[in-house]
Amino acid sequence: MAPRLTALIVDDEKRAVALLKKLLEETEEFTDIRCAYNANAALEVIKKVHPHLVFLDIQMPIKDGFALMKDLQEAEINTEVVLVTAFDKFTLKALKNHAFDYLMKPVVRDELLECIQQFKARKLKPDVTTRLGRFLEDYESNRKIRFNTRTGFFQVDPSSIVYCSADGNYTRINTGEREQMCTLNMSGVQEVLPQHGFVRVGRSLIINSNYIYKADRKASEITFEKGGKFFSLTVSTRQIKELDKLI
Repeated sequence: MAPRLTALIVDDEKRAVALLKKLLEETEEFTDIRCAYNANAALEVIKKVHPHLVFLDIQMPIKDGFALMKDLQEAEINTEVVLVTAFDKFTLKALKNHAFDYLMKPVVRDELLECIQQFKARKLKPDVTTRLGRFLEDYESNRKIRFNTRTGFFQVDPSSIVYCSADGNYTRINTGEREQMCTLNMSGVQEVLPQHGFVRVGRSLIINSNYIYKADRKASEITFEKGGKFFSLTVSTRQIKELDKLI
């Protein structure tokens, strides 16, 4: 039977793309194999050609694989995603729980063939976007975010972050218990934080709304409660008014 499948490889590493493309071509299962080297370019290709399978690298600069998966979910695009990863055990467990496929780097020919056969054995299910949503929720609620510093890096559970404040081109990450400065600007921090719960207040502040106890216009401060402890942050009246509109 003539090949009927189409695929898109998404990876910022050109050597990895070339290797996977060669392996896919050798299967003789695909009529069209396309490549994209960043998430934004990949999204445009997916919208245009709707490939059966997207082989997606997780760790890419600026916009990673999970950000692209969010885009697919929001656009309600039903295409199966195969994560190509050297990621942690939680991610692999989550993939299994939500019937996602994954391949460990470096990709092995036999595992790739098995992945393709499994896809062919089942029709594309209409609940792909639903499963994608469940996976992203699990991932965001369990992951730790890595922030680079001027001397190294630190990792933090995003749900523990109370607020983030601008410090020039850098950002201070405050968890209530401690505060550390990362080398990302506010827009960069906003990009890696979960969409739910965090609100951007003006250009210099991101707040986790789950910890807000009260906002006081007269005192120009926001009071947070975490673990039974209260602490306040001095802000402008304009920021409190903007926060009032966002929550």
